[in-house]
Amino acid sequence: MDRLTERLYAYRSNRQARLAQVYRVTCDVVLGDRSFVTTLATRWERTTEIGERAHFDRCRSLEWLIPIPDHVIYIDAPTAELRRRVELRGRRYGIRDESVTRLQEVRCAYEAIRRSSLPELAPITWHF
Repeated sequence: MDRLTERLYAYRSNRQARLAQVYRVTCDVVLGDRSFVTTLATRWERTTEIGERAHFDRCRSLEWLIPIPDHVIYIDAPTAELRRRVELRGRRYGIRDESVTRLQEVRCAYEAIRRSSLPELAPITWHF
């Protein structure tokens, strides 16, 4: 992923996290379809070059406001179904991240994150 796109996503995520902090005072649960774990997963290929710790720290430096979730509900679907849903949206941005290869890589990345020995990720409860 190029650095401009990465920084754009980080800006957007931090902005949304700042808004969520306002509501956290009045509610016990915040649900979302993306989290810091999503950020780790979409860029997980970096770990082969720089390792899990450096990857985690880099993502954290960009998205410092997004809390690490207490729970991750992982909903999986066959790759063909995911591609069908992507096509129905008709979007033209983010196409690289939604190719068949990337969808399969991200599936593997979520599993690697779940098995990670990083202490920051250990408290997450995973639901499949």
